[in-house]
Parts: sequence; structure tokens; C-alpha cells
Amino acid sequence: MKFVKTVAVSAALLAAMGQTASAEINKLVVAEQFGIVYLQLMVMREEALIEKHAKALGVEDLAVDWVRLSGSGPMNDALISGNLHIASGGLSGLITLWDRTKGSINVRGISAMNSMPIQMISNNPAIKSVTDLGPQDRIAVPSIRVSPQAVLVQIAAERAFGEGKHGALDANTVSLPNPDAAAALISKSGGVAIHVANPPYDQRELREEGFHTLATSYDLVSPFASLAALWATEKFYDENPNVTAAFRTALAEATDKINADPQWAAELYLRVTKEDDTVENLAGYLTSPEVKVTLEPSGFLEYTNFMAKYGTIKNSAAEVDELFFPGFRPAN
Repeated sequence: MKFVKTVAVSAALLAAMGQTASAEINKLVVAEQFGIVYLQLMVMREEALIEKHAKALGVEDLAVDWVRLSGSGPMNDALISGNLHIASGGLSGLITLWDRTKGSINVRGISAMNSMPIQMISNNPAIKSVTDLGPQDRIAVPSIRVSPQAVLVQIAAERAFGEGKHGALDANTVSLPNPDAAAALISKSGGVAIHVANPPYDQRELREEGFHTLATSYDLVSPFASLAALWATEKFYDENPNVTAAFRTALAEATDKINADPQWAAELYLRVTKEDDTVENLAGYLTSPEVKVTLEPSGFLEYTNFMAKYGTIKNSAAEVDELFFPGFRPAN
């Protein structure tokens, strides 16, 4: 995997901001979700990287609270209510809240996180396309409508059934957290015939006999489309420049650590999650050709334009910069 040095971003950010830390928050609340998609956040938490970089930038004794939520809906509700400072999730979660809050609290992205394919996996060898689904067959996604998995189901439906038929599979779609959806697919329970799966759950499912991939986000959106991002309100961003810089620098350092030593990262993931997998499997996945642990965004406009096309959101975007606060791009 190509190693990209990103941690140097903090000095430039701090110099550009030119503000003191005196009026900034002393407790940061960050949300993470399930799976190796959020490995950088696990590294940041376990290594106390945000606290380290906050102290270097003059924010003394910053406390960081980590909460775990499943799906963009609960994430966005917590952010709007003020119970959360930085949300994490799939691209469509950011896009949805960017659209809903434009002209009010103005939620935008802090950073992209990675490029990993989302896989549409079936446990039934007879299902070779979404056109083979019956009314009893369920498609599991983390959140209805707002998750990237739900958007991918709509894109797949339009491709299979024709223009304007993006909602053809809505009645089949159910909301389940990735771990629960994987368990249902593997046990063949609850009528779940397809799981639109994040890693590492897709990898486990594909080790089951007869399980197969119908399509991936790279097929349906664009090659190396970003999987996850981080976002916050304009108020948080404007009032906490040093905390934001510390967070971004910690994220960059975590990214560098993972790329420099995937085996160490895989060991950390299993130690934290206690999931039933092997270091060999996870390290192999992190170094596979289709995976990039990178802060460079990709695929955002494809999601945004599709969602705007069918009225899921009101606003489209001509440039990815519209979706992010300044300073989101990694250092070269």
C-alpha cells in the first residue's frame, strides 16, 4: 500500500487560524461506529492522540469522550441536539445533514477517512441480481434512506429496473447494525437475503459457502469511492480551531500508523473489539489493492448528485469543497 505522510498538516492549520485556545471546549465528544472502517478512531482513542496534539497546541487537559452509535440517523440527531461534537459515518450521512442544515447550523465535513468497498452480499446462490429478490427477501442496511448502503440499494435498483425505479427495493430494505446484519445473514434468519456490508463483516460473510457479491460501491458509485467521513457544525469549527486542528492531526497520525504497520493496527483492532477474526485476515485486508486508508475524499459528488436527483436532498454540489470546512485535504 502506498504510504502517504499526512501528519504535517497541523502546523499549517494552526498558523492559518492564528487563534488562542482560551475560549475552546475542555471536553470533546466524538462518535464512532462498528467495524474496521473506523480503525483510525480506535487508534486515536487507544493512543490518546487527540489529547497529545491538543496539549501541543495549547489546549491543556482536554477530555475526550467516545460514544458508539450505529447509523447516520442517530449520529445526526446527536449532533443537532448538541450532544455530540464530531460525528462519523458514511458519505450520505454527511451529505444529508449538510443539505438539511445549509443556511442554519451549517454542518460540513472535517475529513474523509478511507476508501474501502461496501459489498452487497447474498447468502442465496440463486440470487444473482437484485431482480431475483422476492417480497420475502430482506436487504439489511444500517439506516434506511440516509446510510450510504441504503443509497447503494437505490442505485442498484435504478440500474436493474430502469430510470426512476430507484425505490423499487424500498419495501425489501430493513435497518440493522452491521454486526446484527452479518449474524442474520450467516445464520439465514429474519429473512435477510442480502447484507450491504462494511468491512470486516463482508470478509467474514464471503468465507461462508455459497455467499457471493452482487455489486460493490466501486461498481455502483466510482472506483475507490470514500467509505467514511467525519463532520461537525460550523459553530464547533469556528469556536474551536485548535481542538479541530488537534483532531485532524491526530487523525492524520493514526492514518500514518495504520499504513506503516498494518499488522500492529490489526492487533489493536482485535484487542479493542474482541471480534472473532485473525490478525492475518485483517492485516491482509488493510494491504489489499482495493483498500486505501487515506484522508483524500472520493465519490462524494456521485452520492450527492444521485440523492439530489430524486429529492432525498434539496441541494447538489459542483465541488467537493462545498461539503467540507477549509483544511480538509491531507498534506502532500
